[in-house]
Amino acid sequence: MATGDQGGSPSDSASLAWIDEVPLPQLAELLRARLIKEVGLMRKHSQAREVVSLLDSAIHEVRRVSNVTYWVPPELLQRIFQYVPGSILDEHKKNYGQLGVSFRNHRIVMTRDVIPLMHVCQRWRKIVMNMPDLWRTIDSRMRIPYEYYASRSRGLSLGAYFYDEPRVDLVEWLQGHAAALHELHCFASSDDDWGPLLRIFFPELRVATLWFTHTKNEGEVTFELSSSLHQLCLEHTNWLPKGHFPHLTRLVLTHWTGTCEVAHLLSFLRECPYLVDIAFTHLFPRNTIPARQDDIVRLPHLQRLIIQYEEPGQIGHCLSHMHMQCSTALRVRMSRGLWEPGMDFRDVRGLSQFLAAKQCTRLHIFMITMCEGAVTALSGSSGVHIQGFGTSDRDSEEPMLAQLLPLSQVEELWLVENVFGYDVYDYIRRSGLFDILPHMQALRRVVVTAQVLRKLIESRASHDQLGVDGLWPPNLHELHVLLYPNAERLTQEELTESMTLLANSRVPRRSVMVPWHCAVLRNRVKDLHLDDKIECDVYQRIPSIALPPVCSIEEELWPAWQTYLDPPHSSLWPT
Repeated sequence: MATGDQGGSPSDSASLAWIDEVPLPQLAELLRARLIKEVGLMRKHSQAREVVSLLDSAIHEVRRVSNVTYWVPPELLQRIFQYVPGSILDEHKKNYGQLGVSFRNHRIVMTRDVIPLMHVCQRWRKIVMNMPDLWRTIDSRMRIPYEYYASRSRGLSLGAYFYDEPRVDLVEWLQGHAAALHELHCFASSDDDWGPLLRIFFPELRVATLWFTHTKNEGEVTFELSSSLHQLCLEHTNWLPKGHFPHLTRLVLTHWTGTCEVAHLLSFLRECPYLVDIAFTHLFPRNTIPARQDDIVRLPHLQRLIIQYEEPGQIGHCLSHMHMQCSTALRVRMSRGLWEPGMDFRDVRGLSQFLAAKQCTRLHIFMITMCEGAVTALSGSSGVHIQGFGTSDRDSEEPMLAQLLPLSQVEELWLVENVFGYDVYDYIRRSGLFDILPHMQALRRVVVTAQVLRKLIESRASHDQLGVDGLWPPNLHELHVLLYPNAERLTQEELTESMTLLANSRVPRRSVMVPWHCAVLRNRVKDLHLDDKIECDVYQRIPSIALPPVCSIEEELWPAWQTYLDPPHSSLWPT
């Protein structure tokens, strides 16, 4: 496909490849292939299906109307342009991983393929030139004069995507057009010098992503972002911007490259009093300099906080200094080895003081390995989710779970394991669940998988020979056994044992939950003739604990927690 001189003027016919006779379906199929590759990265599969479906219908209409571009109406061409993937036709670009992942859904070059494609057809060019929205985002990888973006966008606010070290002409142009930029996204290597660009003041900036933007002269950095800034993502940087940010609501700080001074971070957070979302990733290395104990920042509007991939003992560096409301939700993902606990007593102490943890009444435990699980503690309005939660050894003084949460007030408990049937005996033994359960006096409802139920009984029997006696607190009202689809692999003896344990329990309401598409499994349960003792419920989507709104909301920075509660690959099960 000829692209021509991408810097040419609209009247320069020499830059055009006159191929109006090329079938549009051929070009549309190219776009569709690129689109499918792009939407594979989308977090919302429903959105991906919708976009592909729309493009398919457009292609179908093209084939019905005509076979050449010349006869396709402008409205249909605009429809195709609208769903072009957001990356240029370059398969050899540097792999920067998840560049700007925090702000994928923003208008960061949503239609970059359109700019080269407009040069293959005179008519397409005319249409594209009259679509100001396509010229709102500057892409430094395209050799198009920056002034063209300003003129062709017809006064609309601009966004900029800068890749690698900025050219001299770019810095000069930005100095004269800084007020027009509402979005700024910079991605570079550590050897690039961003000092000249960072010293430009952008008075109307709303969204900024700065990735690996080291400067060669750190002492000269006086980066001052506009007070109108709403969203900021800093990755692989060694500095924080200066100024007051009363409108900043979303903040992402990840992979701090220098010595992190917590006091400096807290000072920056004080300048952002209306933060709603915060994400910290690899922010606190082992050489972090702690802040004074009385150094506190108050964040009364914060709804969601993410802290992930920190070393054991590092969570308290910031958490103990941040005062939030009780409705703030916290998601933690620990950095850990395969068989090593991901947190120590300092992390547990810091997390136990989090308000949502103190007020939890529902608890979901997902068992992954012998010493790792995912713990989700929920209150009526918020919650705490910990991925990589390590258990203390059985010989330690008190189970880590009991140190973390006020278990005496938990009313609902879910105990599930990896869908592939990982043996959870060691996790149950090391976590001391059989010691904890009898003391959860407020417990009213328990949901447990068949394997976990059997292993709980086995663990307690081997521990004190009491068997099922005293396993549950006396006021338990509901006991539900959840059968995953892979429960079909249970032997008849194992299935009979699980169902018999359920039927013989003294809990008033007992039920087994079976997937609707596993007819063989349902028949095996039915053949046990326990209908008079247990209910049999059929589910289409795997049951899960109910989430408060702040935890169930689906956003790019904040995925819905259902993602972390569902067993691996459960989305592939029939629905």
